[in-house]
Order: sequence, then structure tokens, then C-alpha cells
Amino acid sequence: MAIAVLAPFVLVFLITAQDALAGNEEDFLAGRTMDCPGCQLADVNLKRADLAGADLSNANLSGANLHRVRLRGANLAGANLEGANLNKSDLQNADLSGANLTDAMLFEADLSRANLSGAIMVRALAGRIKLTRANLEGAEMTAVDFKGARMANANFKNADMRRSNMQAANMRRVNLQGAQLDLTGFVQAQLREADLSGAMARGVDFFDADLHGANLSDTDFT
Repeated sequence: MAIAVLAPFVLVFLITAQDALAGNEEDFLAGRTMDCPGCQLADVNLKRADLAGADLSNANLSGANLHRVRLRGANLAGANLEGANLNKSDLQNADLSGANLTDAMLFEADLSRANLSGAIMVRALAGRIKLTRANLEGAEMTAVDFKGARMANANFKNADMRRSNMQAANMRRVNLQGAQLDLTGFVQAQLREADLSGAMARGVDFFDADLHGANLSDTDFT
């Protein structure tokens, strides 16, 4: 009986929430607000928009054009950015924890000091990306192109970076403790004073890489 009584109120609440969400999307696209958490914004074109500090947590931005968008300090935690174009975007200090960046384009994007812990970046195209002092602990980054990336002092602890391309990347003093690095290419990479302790590095290509001062204790180079 209680369920029968409450059901209409639950239905009204759901409809009201959907209407509010639709209103947020309309206001966001019209530029009246920069906050649109949980909004459905797939394939939206926001090229060169200034969204610094915006709240887009859990939003669906799959396939979105975010080329050169200013998202410094933005909240994109849990957002779906699968296949999104983030080339040359400014994501400094942004929160992308748990975000889905599968197949995303991140060429020359600046994610310095960004939080990408637990993020998914499978097959992302991230050549010359800037990840200086970024936190990528536990992130899934298999088969990512990081060629020429700048990621000094970044935290990759327990991250999965198998089969990725780190050619000529600046990885000085990065934390790779316990990281999965099997079949990853570090050709000409700068790994000075990097911490690879306990990492799985089977079949890794370190041709012409600089490992001076790196911590290789308990690293598996099978």
C-alpha cells in the first residue's frame, strides 16, 4: 500500500529532475551558466570556449569538440569524454578522476597538476601532452600514444600503461611504483631519477632511454 501511495510522488520527482537537467543543458549551451553536472552533451561543439572552473562532473561529453577549450580548474570527475577532441585544450588543475577518455584526442593538451586518478585513457592520442605533476594513480592507459609527452614528476603509481608509446617522453622523477608497463616503448625517453620499483616491465623497449639514478628495485624485466 505504501508503495502505491508513494509511486506518483516518485514519478513526479523523476519528471521534475529530468526537466531541470534539460533546463541546465539549455542554459549551458546558451552561455548562461558554466555548470552542467550530469548533462547530456554528446557531440556538442564547444571549440575555444572558456569553461575555466566549470562543473561538468558526470556529464556525457562523448564525441564533443573541445579543441582549445579553457577548462582550467574544471570539475570533470566521472565525465564521459570518449572520443572527444581535447587537442590543445587547457586542463591545468582540472579534476578528471574516474573520467572516461577512451579514444580521446589530447594532442598538446595541458593537464599539468590535473587529477586523473582512476581515469580510463585507452587508445588515447596524446602526443606532446603536458602532464607535469599530474596524478594518474591507478589510471588505465593501455595502448596510448604519449610520444614527446612532458610528464616530469607525475604520479603513475599502479597505473596500467601496457603497450603504450612513450618515445622521447620527459619522465624525469615520475612515480611508476607497481605500474604495469609490459610491452611499452620507452625509446629515447628521459627517466632520470624515476621510481620503477615493483613495476612489471616485461618485454619493454628501453632503447637509448636515460635511466640514470632511477630506482629499479624489484622491477620485473623478464
